[in-house]
Amino acid sequence: MSEREYVKINEDAARTAQNMMSFNEYQLGSRTKEYQEDVNEVYDLAEEVVARRGEKYRERAWRLANRYARNMGKYFNEDARIGCMCPSVMISGAGNFPVKKKEKQVKAWEKNQEYYKYCQSIKEKLRNLLYGKEIIKSDDENAIEALEEKIASLEENHQLMKDVNAYWRKNGTMTGCDFLTEKQIKDITMQWHVKHGDAERLHMPDII
Repeated sequence: MSEREYVKINEDAARTAQNMMSFNEYQLGSRTKEYQEDVNEVYDLAEEVVARRGEKYRERAWRLANRYARNMGKYFNEDARIGCMCPSVMISGAGNFPVKKKEKQVKAWEKNQEYYKYCQSIKEKLRNLLYGKEIIKSDDENAIEALEEKIASLEENHQLMKDVNAYWRKNGTMTGCDFLTEKQIKDITMQWHVKHGDAERLHMPDII
């Protein structure tokens, strides 16, 4: 069985976001639980793909599952960050309500919702792989589709590398980084300490 990886969900931001939107008490760990339950469904799909269709699909299935886990972690943390931008009128009251901030917040939510749809497209690829919806394709067509998925993963990693470098330059550590899995944080930190004297920029380890 391949290792399941998770992004650390910013519970402090999630709690603050809820407090700015609702009078209901936030249950600590609830967003992490929601995220991990969602991601585990996709990891279960990846395991089912391998069980049903064979080991030759393992790399492709787990690449999709890992991409989903990383991207959904980013979605959850961005949702919390946006929630902290502006309180609801119920919390703040109608007097001097920051309309411009609310408009900016709504636009940010809409953008993040588009990102959510992108995440779900990754899950759909995994479902298609499980149920063999691409089985009518030729071997060449399947190879091209797998290559396109790998290219998409590499493009995500390229942007991730830029984000990681920016985070390191700002904070001098990867601790608390809310867009990497815990394993990635450990790997990057270890690699940085090894290479710190040889390079000015951080080099990402391979991430499929």
